[in-house]
Amino acid sequence: MTSGRPRKPETDAAILDAALALFGELGSEATTVEAVASRAGVGKATIYRRWPTKDDLVIAAIQEVLISVEVPDLGDLRTSLVAMVRGAITFMKTSTAGSIFPRMAGEVAGRTPLGLRYVEAVIRPRRAMVRSILERGVAEGVLRPDLEVALLADVLVGPIILRKILNELADLSDDVPERLVDSLLDGWRRR
Repeated sequence: MTSGRPRKPETDAAILDAALALFGELGSEATTVEAVASRAGVGKATIYRRWPTKDDLVIAAIQEVLISVEVPDLGDLRTSLVAMVRGAITFMKTSTAGSIFPRMAGEVAGRTPLGLRYVEAVIRPRRAMVRSILERGVAEGVLRPDLEVALLADVLVGPIILRKILNELADLSDDVPERLVDSLLDGWRRR
């Protein structure tokens, strides 16, 4: 039997929303437990009972709004890759987690504890998804067996990440996923 009052889901949601908003607006340094508590209308102790550190809180907030990682299997390699690229662009353009990506990129590049946790919780699972699609293409004989799949996965999503950091995703035309995948597959296909 646990002591104390039961946790309220709406309190958790208010705290996570405040943490994500502050991180997106001000970055890691200005996202303090005190600022989150003030914005969420709770005491600092309420936050510390749920998340022992600020990094735990920010990662929990990001994970709360992440789109789940699923490997699209839409029949053929090209269709699956196009769907994945389109999904990544939509994620970066429209999701809360996508909106904070440029700030988080600085944390990742600086190899801060928060950045390293973001790599483990967010980036690695998504890179693994892309690699698994490409590995399936190699196994099915569609892609050349000599390809370095991990590097190709980075080549595929790199333009999306760069456009997000440069704030140029809105400039992309609707056919970019198809054009990107087709141009890369031209060099990757088994001859």
